[in-house]
This record gives sequence, C-alpha cells and structure tokens, in this order.
Amino acid sequence: MAIKMMMFENGSTGPVAVCDVCGRPIRDAAGATVLWLREQDFGEKPGHLYDARLVCDSDACWVKAKAGGGNRISTMDLSTALVYLLVNVRLAPDSKNFEQAVDMAAMLDGLV
Repeated sequence: MAIKMMMFENGSTGPVAVCDVCGRPIRDAAGATVLWLREQDFGEKPGHLYDARLVCDSDACWVKAKAGGGNRISTMDLSTALVYLLVNVRLAPDSKNFEQAVDMAAMLDGLV
C-alpha cells in the first residue's frame, strides 16, 4: 500500500495514499479499495503479513489490480482499512493518543 509525502498548493507537506496501479493520489477514501494478495502455494498462518495493494476508484485500475500476480484473498474499502490501521497502531478515535496526534497535526498544519 503506497503512502507518500506530497507538497500541497499552500506549501505544506503531508502523507497521501497513492493508487498502486496508476500512481495518482487518492483524494476520496470512500471510492478506493485495499486488496490483500498471496501466491497460490503460500499456506496461511496466524500472524503472517500479506502484501496489500491500494486501488483508486478507476475501473481501469481495478481491472489491472485484479489481474496482477497472486490470488486475491480479501478486499476492504480504504475508509474501513484506515480505521483498522488506526486501532492497530493504538490510535483509536476515542483514545488519548488519537487526541494528541490530532493536536500535533493541527499545530503542524498551522505552521505554514
């Protein structure tokens, strides 16, 4: 899953999600999808990490991503995947860590 830093028109920089197929920044998580892939002879085990592919809302990108190597084992919309990621890194929306991260992001955004 591609996460890159981007410079915005106002001169600030920040992380953006990028389509692994076309390379464009994803500006709406509701239309994007995350696919988890594995090889046919892999064998699943608890704790194993799978490669993920982030796909924008373009039908052409979706077709290319599904045709890529490996077998699709699961898909999730990007909005849901981001919530899972926040919880897995202890940034649940109702946590103190989340509040601190929001405050830091607001402070950094205000510096520009």
